Amino acid sequence: MGLIRFFKGLTDFNIVAEDVLALQKSLYCKHESNHPELDPHQILYQLWRTRFTQIRSAVKLLTGIQTHKITDDFGMLQTSLLASLPYPKNVRCLGLYILRIEDPRDFNSIKYLKYSIELKKIVNEINELIENNKIFQYYQELNPNSSTEFLELVLADH
Repeated sequence: MGLIRFFKGLTDFNIVAEDVLALQKSLYCKHESNHPELDPHQILYQLWRTRFTQIRSAVKLLTGIQTHKITDDFGMLQTSLLASLPYPKNVRCLGLYILRIEDPRDFNSIKYLKYSIELKKIVNEINELIENNKIFQYYQELNPNSSTEFLELVLADH
């Protein structure tokens, strides 16, 4: 079954996309279960870091090019707004963001349209929280053990 799905995924982006999204959700649940002391932001950061470390390694292996090192602060910045959303929307948004980053040229094309629209809807929800000055409240409710410093840095440019 896995091999057939792999070959179908070569021509059907929906299979690949749904696999990426399902994997992120599964990893989130596993991480949350193994580390109940972590806030959602910390879990989202771990998922983000794992995925982008793998991409960095693959790029080096395939091309010999060493990409920039991923810093902890950068990962926390990248996931701070997502941490203001409840589960499962937060991890779904991370998965959609990963799809966009991994294939930026085509993300707004017809083959990605369903996922592009979904990501835009979630981003609009985040923008509403920012505009209504509720982003910090939501973040702190969902992440009681985390500092808002990364969220503050992201919003300083907004």
